[in-house]
Amino acid sequence: APDLVRNVKRMGWDLEPLLAKRCLMFIDAAPEPVPIEESGPYDLSGLLVQIKYAIQEIGAELLVLDSIGSLFDQFSDTATVRREIFRITDTLKELGVTALLTGERQEEYGQISRHGVEEFVSDTVIILRNVLKEEKCRRTIQVLKMRGDAHFKGEYPFTISPKVGISILPLSARELKQSSTSVRVSSGNAKLDDMAGSGLFRDSILLISGPTGGGKTLLATTFAAEACRKGEKVLLLAYEESRAQLLRNAQSWGLDFQKWEEEGLLRVICQYPEAMGLEDHYC
Repeated sequence: APDLVRNVKRMGWDLEPLLAKRCLMFIDAAPEPVPIEESGPYDLSGLLVQIKYAIQEIGAELLVLDSIGSLFDQFSDTATVRREIFRITDTLKELGVTALLTGERQEEYGQISRHGVEEFVSDTVIILRNVLKEEKCRRTIQVLKMRGDAHFKGEYPFTISPKVGISILPLSARELKQSSTSVRVSSGNAKLDDMAGSGLFRDSILLISGPTGGGKTLLATTFAAEACRKGEKVLLLAYEESRAQLLRNAQSWGLDFQKWEEEGLLRVICQYPEAMGLEDHYC
C-alpha cells in the first residue's frame, strides 16, 4: 500500500486524505516472496473474510482487486484456480459491491485472460493493449463485452497523463449530432473574407493546402492575430517551426505574438509530429 500511495501521488492523486477519512482501505494480499509447495487443497476463505470485513468497516460500494492473476500464480491446479475465481465473483455479487478486477494477459491479441475463465464470470470485459508499432508504443482500449447494454466496438487509442488519468481518443461517434452556427469570423484578410462570403463559419474546419513557401503559415498567423486583436483566446500548434521562429516571423509581419502570449490570449505549442502518437498530441 505505501508503494501504491507514493506512485499515484506522482500522477497527481493524493490518497492519504482518503485513507484518513476511511473512504479508502487497502488489503495487502500479495503472496510472501518465498517458495510455496502445494500440499492438499487450498482456497481463499481467509481473503474473502478480510474483504467482507473491510467492506462493512467503511461501507464500501466499490472494490478493486489488483490483480486476480497474482492470487494464483504460484499454484498449478487449474481446476482449483477456476473454482476459486467463480467463488470470488459469486461472493462479490452477494456483497452488492461494484467490483473491478484486473488481470494479466500473455499476448496482446491472444487469449483474453490467463486462466480462461475470468471473461465468463465478468459482466463487462475491457481489454487494454500496448502495442509496438513503427518504433512507438501505442496504447488502445476495447470494450469486448458488456452485458445488458450496447457499447462502442473496436479499439480506441488512449494516453495516460498526470491528474487526468486515462484520456481516450474518440475516433468515431454513434450519431452525427454536432451543433452548428451561422456566425462568421474574419480570417484576418478582407479579400479572403469576401471570397468566402463575408468570412468563415465559426465552428467550421478550414484546410489551407499549398507547396512549401506558398503562404500557409502566413495565412494561419494572420487568422490567429485577428482573433487575438478581438480579445479571443487562440491555441497555435506548430509541427514544423520552433516557437522562436514563429514569434520572429510574426514580428517581421508586424504581429506581436509575444505580447499576446503575456496577456494570456495566445498559447503556442511546438512539437515534432513524430515525437509521440496521435492520441498523445490530441490529449
